Amino acid sequence: MSNVEEAKRAAATTAVANHYPKNAQWVGIGSGTTIVYVVEAIKALGVDTSATRYVPTGYQSRQLIVNAGLTAVEFDAIPAEPSWMSHSTARTRLTTS
Repeated sequence: MSNVEEAKRAAATTAVANHYPKNAQWVGIGSGTTIVYVVEAIKALGVDTSATRYVPTGYQSRQLIVNAGLTAVEFDAIPAEPSWMSHSTARTRLTTS
């Protein structure tokens, strides 16, 4: 593995270890070159992801989610106002995403 790929893996592992919520309900999965390592790090956490829904930005990130045994959902599956958000916060988050 190249130094660049090692750095991407280290960055993804650190980001997931420091910022992945233990009881995540919805997680956006992007399409950048580091996302492979992010999904790898999520799986390595060993947390229960059965209630977590992963929202891909495209076909390749969807395949990555599915191949990792995680649950992929379309963006439209996200409730307009998730129960953990206040009405005003939900509107702000959805319009700025």
